[in-house]
Amino acid sequence: MGKSKKFHSQLTKPSKQSGSGSTKKGKLQGSQNMFKVKANKAHKSKRKTKAVTSNLTRIMDQRKSHTLTSDRAYTDLQDTLHRSKVTEKRKQISSNSLENKVAVQRTIKDDKSNIDATMEQFATLW
Repeated sequence: MGKSKKFHSQLTKPSKQSGSGSTKKGKLQGSQNMFKVKANKAHKSKRKTKAVTSNLTRIMDQRKSHTLTSDRAYTDLQDTLHRSKVTEKRKQISSNSLENKVAVQRTIKDDKSNIDATMEQFATLW
């Protein structure tokens, strides 16, 4: 219990400073130094944000520049070309399958007519 009172009294009592801080002029000088430190920190943070924004604008300008947009256009062209080739291939396959169906139907009809002709020949023979 006694120790806590001693600790509390240390917190509430003003500490005696030696050197330049003990005088009024020294205290004022210390506060001015503190102000300078804060001003420097603010200036540094402003510089950092300025650098970040300038980097961002530079990157955005690069994205707008010819090289990146032409690369993008080139990849878009490649994509559309690939898509058109794929659709062309699909159409070709579907048309081939349709042609195959028609060809099969023709052969079936031809086979039926051939069968009918042979049946007639057999009928005349008998």
